[in-house]
Amino acid sequence: MKKNIYLLIVVLILASIAFYTYKKKDKKPKNSVKKLISFAEKDAYKWEINFNNTKIICEKISNKWVIVYPKRYVASQNEALANVKNFNTLEYKKVIEYNTNNKKRWGIVNNYYKLFLKDDDDKLKTYTLMSGKKSFDGSGYYVSVNNSTNIYLVEKWVVLALQKDLNKLRDKDFLKVEPEDIVRIKFNDNVFTKQGLGWTYNKISSKKLDLKKVDTLAQNIAYMVAKNIMPDNFKFDVSKADLKLKIYVEKKKKIRLSSKNINKKEINKKIIKNKVIRKYSRILYLKRMGKILLGKSDNNKYTYVLFSTFWDDVVKNVNFYVKTNIGKVK
Repeated sequence: MKKNIYLLIVVLILASIAFYTYKKKDKKPKNSVKKLISFAEKDAYKWEINFNNTKIICEKISNKWVIVYPKRYVASQNEALANVKNFNTLEYKKVIEYNTNNKKRWGIVNNYYKLFLKDDDDKLKTYTLMSGKKSFDGSGYYVSVNNSTNIYLVEKWVVLALQKDLNKLRDKDFLKVEPEDIVRIKFNDNVFTKQGLGWTYNKISSKKLDLKKVDTLAQNIAYMVAKNIMPDNFKFDVSKADLKLKIYVEKKKKIRLSSKNINKKEINKKIIKNKVIRKYSRILYLKRMGKILLGKSDNNKYTYVLFSTFWDDVVKNVNFYVKTNIGKVK
């Protein structure tokens, strides 16, 4: 009897182990992916892409990403860094062919994406991804990495994420101001000036003004980002602008001051105060060309294509406070 009980216990234990092993195996993805490249993102200092015979080189200079080829431009830091992260997430679904001697068969000829690394010991390393044709079902691309003779199949987004053009990579935040730093806004002969937490208006108006909403105007100006950039040789005649906005900025920095008691003895209590470290101004010119809204500032030689909603955002806010001769977008 005891023998039967022992046998039953052993059977139950073995069954439990078998079931656990089965479940553990079952949890593994059927089509698991594997990384093609892995590195410390802080070591990336340059990358180069060549897609459809269009080459772009982006390099980190003084800890800022800059487009250095085909021409020097300020880069969007988010877009430039995104390509570094895209390299670090390269995964393949499966190996299509091992030790091939004919990469052209898979369309791997000219399109490449290079990443340059330098570690803390100044050791250099380069990764190169060569991309080829789309897979037969259009869901992926055939690629090879470095000098490997293997052909891999990757998801479509892996390659498309690296294919950035100059327009996408260039910085489109051209005013470079923060809403909390704007202390005065001037257009025509109207002037709004920040006083403490509120705003004042330079005219006496019979119309009731909600000056608290000038904060919305300041935010719309500061958060404005262009959607496109006109060709470098485009000429913007600022004398014919539909609207000229002048923004006065005071850049502040928080500093800590020691407070003192009546006897002028320093105590431990600290007071935080905003200290003005820089004052400057920006002039924003707006010009409508049909359905296109152009913008240009006095601190930038390029002309930008703005979202048409920005005109409405500014004009509606301006018309909310005072009567002007500014028209609305048709």
